[in-house]
Amino acid sequence: MGYKVVLASIASRKALAIGSSLRTALGATVVGVSHRKHPFVYSRLFDEVFVLEGAPRGGLEWGLAVLEVAERVGAEVIVPVDFLDVVSLSRVKGRARATVAAPAYESVAAASNKASLGGLLGDGVVPASVVVPDSSGVDAVYSLRPPLVVKGLSDAASPEFFPDASSAARAAAARAPCLVQEYVPGRGRGYEVVAFEGEPLLEFAHERVVEYDPGGGASLGARGPVLDPELYRLGRFVVSRLRWTGPLMVELKWIPAEGRYFVIELNPKFWGSLDLPVSLGYHFPAVLVKAFLEGVEEARRFAGELRVGSGEFYWLLDGFRYMAKLPGTWLYMARRARRSDFSLLDPARVALQVVAAAKRLETEKSSWAHSLERDYAKLREFYRGLFRGGRPLVILDFDGVIARLHVDWKRVYRVLEERSYRRRWETVVGMFRRLWLEDVYKFEEASRTVEEFERVARAERILDEGVLRGLDFCVASMQPESVLRKFIGEGVVLGRDSGLGPLKSEMFRECVRRAGGRGPVVVFDDDLYNCVVAMRMGFYPVRVVDNPYRAVEALRLGILPVDTSLLGKFLHKLKSP
Repeated sequence: MGYKVVLASIASRKALAIGSSLRTALGATVVGVSHRKHPFVYSRLFDEVFVLEGAPRGGLEWGLAVLEVAERVGAEVIVPVDFLDVVSLSRVKGRARATVAAPAYESVAAASNKASLGGLLGDGVVPASVVVPDSSGVDAVYSLRPPLVVKGLSDAASPEFFPDASSAARAAAARAPCLVQEYVPGRGRGYEVVAFEGEPLLEFAHERVVEYDPGGGASLGARGPVLDPELYRLGRFVVSRLRWTGPLMVELKWIPAEGRYFVIELNPKFWGSLDLPVSLGYHFPAVLVKAFLEGVEEARRFAGELRVGSGEFYWLLDGFRYMAKLPGTWLYMARRARRSDFSLLDPARVALQVVAAAKRLETEKSSWAHSLERDYAKLREFYRGLFRGGRPLVILDFDGVIARLHVDWKRVYRVLEERSYRRRWETVVGMFRRLWLEDVYKFEEASRTVEEFERVARAERILDEGVLRGLDFCVASMQPESVLRKFIGEGVVLGRDSGLGPLKSEMFRECVRRAGGRGPVVVFDDDLYNCVVAMRMGFYPVRVVDNPYRAVEALRLGILPVDTSLLGKFLHKLKSP
């Protein structure tokens, strides 16, 4: 088709995916504009490159400078890359011959306003939050349930996590104006779309596998498409509500145990994980350009004829920072990376990225160490009462804490679907919760079906039986009592068939009731969701982990992580606090 397209600014990893899509799907000539010198300036994906270091992004000056480049090269269309580019270019639409493929400025401002997200989408769709306009407005923070997230109102939110309202309030007073939000313990997912006036032209959904930091951030590993109709329903609701035109990502957290989504924020731009769908044939940038230059119907027809697949993508070069923090995480990514940002066809860009990443390692290492020191300080403050409150009640999960059950889950999923218990996008825990709330008889049938597999599963002990002697303990598990009693001869044992259903909060309450409510309560669980539930019930959560990434994920929230190899020693300390 021979279009000439200007991308600005290409000093962002998504620029590679945009350039690749436009060249592959449209045969376009791609002109890159960068606001600074960057390895991507040397990428073979750009036929021509301009570096404009003087104009500040986000304002009119940058937008006008990009328009000037478009006029000079005779481009038909300009595609903004990052949020600041979208802001700048949406403000100068119509001032030049080239079409700016961006939403209206007013739409961008509305979608990116974190403070008004709840009012826009309604209660129950976004996490409970409060806006702290200045240091005098922190009292509202105490109405929220920890752990809490304090973050800025701009695109660069820089979130911080706190295990109690007092420390979150102090941070909010220092950062005001800011947003304080209840943390959502779930998996990071995204709904991505190119739409026109509220109608999706092309959609995709992904799940994060590895993030910039274990506590959260952009994807360094992602999989997709996620085939959950509720995710698409919610994404389409947002697009319709905004009457959105252009690219949009709806960032969500999915709570598997509840089968529920929360919208965290909206990103009115191409998203950081764009490489994933483009590598699978979902050519969002090409659809966007077609919609703006050839019309919506042609773009829709083009999108419908795309040959697409499923899979994973890993940003090995961008993620090299993990070699200074958690080397095992980067090696995990490298082992799985059938698709990645490493390309022998783009040698100059790759070589410069490697050099830049290597130079950053010392800074990354120092920053990582300081962040862990801050987290441990929060941890010490939160847990200081644990060893002062008398003999604790210890509540333990079973699978992943006392033992590992090696259940053939693929076979379990297949059988549950064949018997119409499980929807194919659900986890087993999510299925149990839904059935418990909808039809207890079906819940019991499904529970017995899973129990058949749990009874014959190979079990690997984590804790020796003698470790629990001398402790006031209770087991609260998603396994049935028949399986639990094979490993635990004495003590209170609560499973999903104990009359409380698959609800850990109810099991925790029952454990405390039977213990008589004496002393502090310590909950050991390998699921971060259950640890957060325990924290919000006023207990001391301990996340049992078997890898450092999961440990830091808990640590960021102010939740104590304990490795399985050290769990016995830690429990021994609780016998005589």
